[in-house]
Amino acid sequence: MSNLVTILVCLTLVSRVWATEKVVPVASLPKPVLSKVSSKYPEAKIFNAEEEIEAGKTTYEVALSDKGTKLQIVLDAAGEVLAIEKEIPIDSIPKVVLDGLHAKYPKASIAMAEEITKSSKITYEIKINKADEKKTEVTFDDAGRFIEEEAQ
Repeated sequence: MSNLVTILVCLTLVSRVWATEKVVPVASLPKPVLSKVSSKYPEAKIFNAEEEIEAGKTTYEVALSDKGTKLQIVLDAAGEVLAIEKEIPIDSIPKVVLDGLHAKYPKASIAMAEEITKSSKITYEIKINKADEKKTEVTFDDAGRFIEEEAQ
C-alpha cells in the first residue's frame, strides 16, 4: 500500500512541473493581453490563442496575421510581451546566420524561417531538410552561432 501512495505522490508532483497548454477562445483572453495585441497590431487578424501554465506561471500565445506576416506573440496575463515569433522570407535571413547554417549543414535546404525576439535578443529558428531528407528545426543567434537542433 505504501508503494501505491509513493507512486501517487510522485505522479502528482510530476504533473505540477509539466506544462499544460490549451486552446482558448480569443474573447476569453485577459483584457491586458487583448489590449496589448490590439494596440501593437491594430490591423492584425487573430486566428488562434493558447494558454500555457508552466511552473505555476500562465502565459498566452496569440497567433495572428498582420499585413501578410504570420506572428506569434507570447504574453503574460498582465499583457507584457515576453516573445515575438515572426515568420520571415528566406531571403531576409541575415547573411551571417546563413553562413553559420551552411557551415554546419552544407547540403541542407531551407523550408521556412522565423525571427524570434525575447528580451531584445534575436534568434532565428530555421526549418531545414537535411541531406538525409530528415526535417529539422535549427536555431542560430544573430551572430550566426549555432544554438540547438530539434528533429521534426
